[in-house]
Amino acid sequence: MNRVVTVRALAVTLLFCAAIMCAVTPVQAQIPNTLSYQGLLMDAGNLVVPDNNYSLTFKLYTAASGGSPIWTETQSVATLKGVFSAALGSVTPIALAFDRQYWLGVAVGAGAELTPRAAITPGAYSFHSVRSDTAGWFCADYGATGSMACGTPLGNGPGFILKAPNGDRHDIFVGNTGTVIDYKVWVNKDGNVGIGTFSWPGGKLGVNGDIFVQGNVTKMYSGSNASNVTPIAFGTIHSDGTIYTATPNVTASWNAGNSWYNITISGVDYYFSNYVTTVTPMGGTGTCLIPVTTSVGGGIVVQIFNLAGTRVQGDFSFMTYKP
Repeated sequence: MNRVVTVRALAVTLLFCAAIMCAVTPVQAQIPNTLSYQGLLMDAGNLVVPDNNYSLTFKLYTAASGGSPIWTETQSVATLKGVFSAALGSVTPIALAFDRQYWLGVAVGAGAELTPRAAITPGAYSFHSVRSDTAGWFCADYGATGSMACGTPLGNGPGFILKAPNGDRHDIFVGNTGTVIDYKVWVNKDGNVGIGTFSWPGGKLGVNGDIFVQGNVTKMYSGSNASNVTPIAFGTIHSDGTIYTATPNVTASWNAGNSWYNITISGVDYYFSNYVTTVTPMGGTGTCLIPVTTSVGGGIVVQIFNLAGTRVQGDFSFMTYKP
């Protein structure tokens, strides 16, 4: 969009439909960040100014109007039929993150700054892609192995992640200047995955440590049949019906009138043929107890018999699945 603003006694105006783009700066510390800026310099009669050198002052702001500039520089630019080009940042390096909106203000000579300011287009924000907001910097290359170090900007000290080919597999581990501190994840050529371990524990997924699952674990059978093998409730119950330990959705009690245990799973309308419940009595040495489970009123009924066929009390553990 063209605009005409009168400046200085010469009534020189600057019409600019400027193209603002990012100059490629692959090595951040060696090449200063610059913006390529082009414009058309015209006089008050909308005629291009004579070919000559003109002094332009450029300023970057964090607001479309008002406020103080966060960067400024003055350049002498040459015009050819009114057209000029400038590499912003070639005089004063632009040490900005480009992680927010910036606006460019331009003034010719000693004239007032042109209004409105021009919003910096997205191309300049590729400066910020030198680093990522969601990952560490690429920091070092450990040579022939093809290892890479990511994390701290300087590429040294503990805590950065190393990724390296290790035979037929790739490892991701915490290290310190190339020394392994703790293995995290690795994948081999067969698609097997190891977590928290260097040696292969077997299976498609090997984990060294605890596993927490929020959701279901499903076992596939032949014929595309599937079964949910995640327990929906489990616990250990004292002989008096109180809970020793259990999942939060479990309540339990001893029903003295019927000589059995009642277990309720919150949110579950339990019927014995729709669920699988395993019960393990925890009697003393030499004691043989036989558990029997059924359902009453949407809850689990656990009966424990001795060899004489008498219902008795005793500690037990249980686990319930939904096939």
